[in-house]
Amino acid sequence: MIHLLIFCITLCVSSQVYADTINTASKITTVMIYPGAAMITRSAEINLSTGDHTVFFDGIVPEINDNTLGVKGQGQAEVKIFGAAVKREFMAESTNERVKELQAQIEVLDDQLLAIAEKQKVLKKKQEYLDSLKFKAGEQLPKDIMTKMPAITDIEALEAYLARGYNLVYTAAEELRIKARDLDRQKKALEAKLQEITTNQQNVKRSIGVEVQCAKAGKITLMVSYLVGGVNWSPIYDARVGFEQAEAELALFGNIAQNTGEDWDAVALTISTSRPTIGGRMPDLQPWYVQQVEVYRKQAVTRAMVMEAAAPMGNFSGDDGSLDKANEELQSDASTAYAQTESKGISVVFKITKPVDIKSDGAWHRVPITAMRLPILLEYATTPKYNTYAYLKSEVMNMQDAVLLPGAVNVYLDNDYVGSSAIDKAIGGKEKFDLYLGVDEGVTVKRKLLEQKSDDTLIGGIPSPNRIISFSYKITVENYKSKSIEVKVYDQIPVAQDDKIKIKNVKFNPEPTKKDVDDRPGIIRWGLSLKPGEKKDILIGYSVEYPRNLVISGL
Repeated sequence: MIHLLIFCITLCVSSQVYADTINTASKITTVMIYPGAAMITRSAEINLSTGDHTVFFDGIVPEINDNTLGVKGQGQAEVKIFGAAVKREFMAESTNERVKELQAQIEVLDDQLLAIAEKQKVLKKKQEYLDSLKFKAGEQLPKDIMTKMPAITDIEALEAYLARGYNLVYTAAEELRIKARDLDRQKKALEAKLQEITTNQQNVKRSIGVEVQCAKAGKITLMVSYLVGGVNWSPIYDARVGFEQAEAELALFGNIAQNTGEDWDAVALTISTSRPTIGGRMPDLQPWYVQQVEVYRKQAVTRAMVMEAAAPMGNFSGDDGSLDKANEELQSDASTAYAQTESKGISVVFKITKPVDIKSDGAWHRVPITAMRLPILLEYATTPKYNTYAYLKSEVMNMQDAVLLPGAVNVYLDNDYVGSSAIDKAIGGKEKFDLYLGVDEGVTVKRKLLEQKSDDTLIGGIPSPNRIISFSYKITVENYKSKSIEVKVYDQIPVAQDDKIKIKNVKFNPEPTKKDVDDRPGIIRWGLSLKPGEKKDILIGYSVEYPRNLVISGL
């Protein structure tokens, strides 16, 4: 009876101490992308009985930072979550399916290259046989001539046989060489992809174990989140401009690439401009000492160690609440046509409305984020001193409250691709900015030197103490468009940086609209209005005077 009681007590204690282990298949459901990293959320639906359990999420491919783990759960079961940890098992072979696939493809190419090498050996032996036959015939023929003249038909037959044999060998060898070259290129491309995936990755089988205690049995969806590298994104725009309508559609895309080793299939995607991998603390300045060289050398190592210890940690930490914020954002649903844009204090978050597929192949994928139709003011700008192109420019206002990020712009004018441009800096809400739309051949610009005259003599041929060089230019702008246009013409006059050099007799016709544009000395701008077919000229003249014995540069 006592033994039975001890057994029952032991059984009860054991049921509480040893948790039930559950291995579950999971799916990547949501991804929050940052520059250089991504917060991955995996979900698994399981039936839990009452008691303690350890739920393992198997098949975790990339290396992750344990400090970034987050766990959530929702469902019918009443569950307490006690934490999560990464389990790692070192394997003899890679568990990455993409790696296995690439390795298998490389093995197939190796087999094909080996088969080609064997065929090349056979061809080499055929060529050696033909060479020996040619050599022997070359030795035997003179001997035969001494006793009996060989028949011409025999000689011709031998030559034809050798020619045909050499031609067949050469043709087959060239075909094999080309095929081997193409297979080698394919192999190198696959090896590069394999190297990209396996760099800094070991053959490790990873899983995430979640400790839970279930008070009420039922279904529950567990979600684990973790930060991974091997991900990047950049903004890219399409600007489609209607010239006649004076309207533009500006569409923002996220250009995304990832080689985490995990494919993202039909995931809810969120893109953020924040950088969790940098850390939230600003590096502190240390005292800057100026010393004698001998003293500096003695203290250099010590000072370097102090500065290294004071530098902020590069790893992401959840201490500032960023992890909780990221997890909350991942659970939100998008509600607009492209993406829902939110300003999160120091960052901007774009929530993509449709599920997204992005393979772990390092290739760039364009994901639509947002689009807006904007009224624009079209005008042309030209700097004929550097080139005679007229650049179409539009003044645009950011109609969103959120910031427009810097990025490349693909420009389409009346549905025709005309080139690339860029948004060079972040544009705030309701802020105006210039968007260059490329060169328009319908507006021609010319700049001609009319006169360059040097005057350094007085009356009677006596040398003057000063030299005067006079310049005059004519700029011509002509409008071949079917509507009136505005053109801003930029040019310049020299600016003296020495009191001995004088800029004199500066003349303009017409007078410029603006001098010293953007506080840049000597930069001049004209604003011209041109009707269809109209041509206008700008005349510029000035003189530079300086002592004749002074050598100057810049003219």
